[in-house]
Amino acid sequence: MSLSLITKLPRVLLSALFLLSLLTLSACTPHPASGNWVASGDNAAHFSKMLVHFESRLEIFTDGIETPTHYCGWSATSSQNIGIECLRSEDQEVKDIYQLNVEGEDKAELIKDGKVIARFIQLPE
Repeated sequence: MSLSLITKLPRVLLSALFLLSLLTLSACTPHPASGNWVASGDNAAHFSKMLVHFESRLEIFTDGIETPTHYCGWSATSSQNIGIECLRSEDQEVKDIYQLNVEGEDKAELIKDGKVIARFIQLPE
């Protein structure tokens, strides 16, 4: 092995380790939609809150009911939006499809069939 290769090896290793650490950090950053959301006002769907879990699970709660009324899965569709597929707790034959659009730091709109059906505010962790 030549001396010049030996002196360059530490720089190459450091660069590779730095790049690997950046990739690891970016892969573990939660989506902006992750967290606890509460309805910012009355809505036609009567949704009161959503719990968007980091591991692609989501629960929707309806006004006056303490247990989730929708059990959902989600996936990122962009850096600010997620697609949601839900089964209703009372009728698991019905599948509901939604989109959550995060706006800024702590606001989001829930969309169904191209229409906003609820607005939410994210609670601090």
